[in-house]
Amino acid sequence: AAETRGRWGLTPMTPNAATRARRSIRAGYLTRAQLTAVIGACAPERDRLLLRLMYSYGLRSTEAATMPLSDLDWQRGLVEIVRGKGSRSHTRTILRSLQADLKAWLAKHPGGDWLFPSPRSTAKPMTKWNVHRIFKAAAKRAGLPPQLQHAHVLKHSIVTHMLEEGVDIRSVQDWVGHVSIDTTVIYAEVTGRMNEAATKVADGLVGALEG
Repeated sequence: AAETRGRWGLTPMTPNAATRARRSIRAGYLTRAQLTAVIGACAPERDRLLLRLMYSYGLRSTEAATMPLSDLDWQRGLVEIVRGKGSRSHTRTILRSLQADLKAWLAKHPGGDWLFPSPRSTAKPMTKWNVHRIFKAAAKRAGLPPQLQHAHVLKHSIVTHMLEEGVDIRSVQDWVGHVSIDTTVIYAEVTGRMNEAATKVADGLVGALEG
């Protein structure tokens, strides 16, 4: 199939990929209150950290589950994020808001090379299915509707919340690791944030002409 031209001239999406992205994004995202409720419904420290980490960096289930301990560089305050699609690597700051949870979990860490070892063997990481079960159980306890009881909704949520806070599309794309900026733009379109931002800027520009 022919590709749609990237609206920013970079890494265009195919029409089918764009359709899937719109369908997935329209399924919904978590409000701040829902997100707080889900994380609060996680009993073990490990599970709370897992979900907060996924939300913070826009991680997919596999990306979070298979994060090696060696990707945390406490000396420099950095974490290496390896994105599953194409194994792309990004360096990010270890957020101050995550440091206490990370240190609390590491103090109780059962051993092995993985940040989140498998419940069956510390020699292996968790699987994405472990992550899905953890999120779904917490989502049910928090009373979320069925369409929001999947872990990928955390990535939808951080993208939407960043756009709501006025973070520019390029920065959001880079932060969450979208290969195509078209994906990030779709979030802005579906949530109406792009029109809101344009309206605000246009209003300010026209207002400056008065007087």
